[in-house]
Amino acid sequence: MPQILAAARRAVAGHHVSELVDLGDTVFEVAYSPVTGADGPAVIGVATDVTARTRSERELAHFLEVLEVLG
Repeated sequence: MPQILAAARRAVAGHHVSELVDLGDTVFEVAYSPVTGADGPAVIGVATDVTARTRSERELAHFLEVLEVLG
């Protein structure tokens, strides 16, 4: 997963990262934060399954487009 690896690398570099990761059938909202421990820099991350929310948002956007076309 290049997108996940790139986000983790940015976090190791000291940046807070928050983004959507689309894995096809599942979409995650991920957040990575840099932390410094006794062994040096590290990353802590949280991933939340937002598949249902993302699907609903896409369906709503499509519905709104149809309504706009219909006037």
